[in-house]
Amino acid sequence: SSGSTQSTGTEMGKSRSAVTKIKFATSPSHIPFPEVYKVTQTEVQLIARLSILDLASGLIPTSITAFIHQLNSRGQVIPGTEFNEETIIKSGDGGDVMVKISNVRPGKTYAIVLQLTAEFDGVPLKSDKSDEVQVSTPLGGSEADKVKEEINIVKNDVTERIEAIKSDTTKEGAAIDNIDLSELDSVQQFEAFDTDLSRNLTIQSSILSAALKRSCLAEGQEFFQRDAVKTPGSSIFDCSSKCAAMKGSCESATYNALYKICRLNSNRRGQIVHAKSYTTSINNVCNAVLSGVPSNWNKCMMKNKAYVPKTVQTVWGIQTMYDCVMACINTSNGCIGVTWDSTSQLSCTMHRTVTSGMNSQSGAFSVALDCLSA
Repeated sequence: SSGSTQSTGTEMGKSRSAVTKIKFATSPSHIPFPEVYKVTQTEVQLIARLSILDLASGLIPTSITAFIHQLNSRGQVIPGTEFNEETIIKSGDGGDVMVKISNVRPGKTYAIVLQLTAEFDGVPLKSDKSDEVQVSTPLGGSEADKVKEEINIVKNDVTERIEAIKSDTTKEGAAIDNIDLSELDSVQQFEAFDTDLSRNLTIQSSILSAALKRSCLAEGQEFFQRDAVKTPGSSIFDCSSKCAAMKGSCESATYNALYKICRLNSNRRGQIVHAKSYTTSINNVCNAVLSGVPSNWNKCMMKNKAYVPKTVQTVWGIQTMYDCVMACINTSNGCIGVTWDSTSQLSCTMHRTVTSGMNSQSGAFSVALDCLSA
């Protein structure tokens, strides 16, 4: 057993302590695409379909290792978040294996791959890693906590984008400061440089706008509503357009790429949000507001004015007017306008209507969503 052993479709190592790769003759050299079985705030359950693998005679599966990375909102790995979890396959177990990953946190997105370890005559062998599956854990706590956590996710992403833009702008500014005007052939050359700078800043602004609007998308998640309108679609953006055409009776859409079906919901986040493969959802109210003209924020904002309460809910500890608007567009309870109290209360009051008049209130700022999205 210390020499090289050959079995159909399987390449063995020369030492029992060595770990070599399994090579299957009639099946993939890794676990097929892991299936998402269940996702909670603190646990992800995947099914590894070992039953469809044609393992070489004598190979005994012993464990499955899950390699996990946390992702940011742009699908990039967050450095330092990697961890592994191992599932032991009990002797005599056959067929599929439930892989449970418990070291996850609410409201986060993770990329997961699986790797099978099997033994042949006591020699451990590892397969290639599986295809990657991405899952998002639901937010925990009260509805207000969920809204605040989603705001923080969006803020962190936008802050990263802004810092990147600031860095680029600083570099451009330094380049201008260091220009030796005596070396310029003409004023036209300087004007051309200035035009190039303006163009670059416009591009950076577009990137930021795209990042904001992307926060309205939920990839790998279904906004489920029992009475949703179902219609054929070609993409999440096609579904979003169909939703917008329903003139207020639709506020979110889910696209299933496998069946090419749109589900159009009257609720901004459906009745239930859960992880689902081949699925992308969009909050159409969020997308409309963040697609509006930037100058609308100054034009629509009313200072020292508060809407007569027709309240959806009030959330405390909201630091800025922007956060208050983000809370409104992400709530599932029909918020169409907000009043943010900038005093020590730092409260965000979300309203069902903005047509019942306004009261004077020092330190208050109010705005209607339809004005922002115009």
